[in-house]
Amino acid sequence: MRLMMPSPRQSTAALSLLLSLLVILSAASPIPLVSISSVQGLDEGAEVRVLGVVADLRRFDSGTEAIILVDLGDGCSISVYCTEGIGSRPGDYIKVGDELAVVGAVVRSDGLASLLSSPSQVTLSRVSAYVLTPDLLSENWVSFVGDDLSIRGRIVQDPFLDEVRLSDRSGDASVALRSDSTDLSFYVGFDVLLAGQLTMDPLELSLFISVEWVSLQQ
Repeated sequence: MRLMMPSPRQSTAALSLLLSLLVILSAASPIPLVSISSVQGLDEGAEVRVLGVVADLRRFDSGTEAIILVDLGDGCSISVYCTEGIGSRPGDYIKVGDELAVVGAVVRSDGLASLLSSPSQVTLSRVSAYVLTPDLLSENWVSFVGDDLSIRGRIVQDPFLDEVRLSDRSGDASVALRSDSTDLSFYVGFDVLLAGQLTMDPLELSLFISVEWVSLQQ
């Protein structure tokens, strides 16, 4: 039986076709969603997707933005460096407390991993008001102290401390509220959306939200 061997031209064409298929399959492969804590163990250059909450945002003179994302489940954080590109820069529309989905490549500096991304690879998943709760804020206060944020909850009167607090639905977690311009006692017993700055009282070493405004929620 005589075997038909492909010609050099046929071999080159077949190899080109195979390489094209591999490129297409590679491009079509979904980018893995990983936890923020696992990024430290990945190789430099690996492309991943992470989900996290904005804890800080800085913009440099070069136009690059540094976004600190935190996992509210375990408190791990990562820096995302977003270079200029097509579309609005994340800093133009995101705020502390917002939840983001970010695709980026792992880069390392002094052994510490971070992500290099671009505006088109940053997606706003949920705004702060639908992310932060009194219990999450209590557990992750280090990431948000000194920041302006929006949060939902129920305003309650603490009979023992004689103060107004923002509580979650279960009543298991709460944070104190203070305001120089709003009578917060009017909202006791109501579900609200409020904005303010999470502050640490230096004398009492206790947390409170300095409330800027409050609105009733149904």
